[in-house]
Amino acid sequence: MVAGSKVLFVFTSNDKMGSSGKPTGWYLPEAAHPYHVLHAAGVDIVFSSPKGGMPPLDQSSVDNFKDDVSVQFLNSPEIKDKLSKSVKPSEVNVDDIKAIFYVGGHGPMWDIQFDQEYAAIAQKVYEKGGIVSGICHGVCGLLPVTKEDGSELVKGVQLCSFTNAEEEAALGPAAWDIMNTALESKLVDQGAKFSGAPNFTCNVIVDGRIVTGQNPASGTKLGEELVKLIKA
Repeated sequence: MVAGSKVLFVFTSNDKMGSSGKPTGWYLPEAAHPYHVLHAAGVDIVFSSPKGGMPPLDQSSVDNFKDDVSVQFLNSPEIKDKLSKSVKPSEVNVDDIKAIFYVGGHGPMWDIQFDQEYAAIAQKVYEKGGIVSGICHGVCGLLPVTKEDGSELVKGVQLCSFTNAEEEAALGPAAWDIMNTALESKLVDQGAKFSGAPNFTCNVIVDGRIVTGQNPASGTKLGEELVKLIKA
């Protein structure tokens, strides 16, 4: 089976950081920057979320990122319409998908990390020669993905995500009371070869058909790497 041509952007449907009740969702530049690069390259993009419809946006990302690309994404009527019509995983036509991309934000840690429907989509995309990718906390979407032989997708793979050090810098002393998982540690536990960069600096790692970005600063570079693989 040959991979399709579209990129599936997976957004969280979760708006709370677990029992802490702190508001969260998807993180603006981690969708806007990759989207901008892919869209400019003529790539067709499908939006999806576990519950379908409008996924919750982390307001702090709107407050913190006022760059032109993020603001244009936020205010675009076309994007708003696409987001409001995000499809559930059961509605995704996997044959159309060349790459699955997990958008970041803290939100995915409470739903995408455990989502078996997206894991099944990612497995099918990967096994037919497609690309699996994620940025920041969105990389948690790779954790439940297995290959057809049952082995974990991330085992032995060079990758990155939001680091434990960044988590502590972002959330302070209460970080591990708030978070349900130390993402970097869990990836390492599953056999990933983790390579973190200094806090909040661009870091994108390509290992075959698996592409990961560390944080918001990595979005544009990640988009560029996806375009290279899609157009190859």
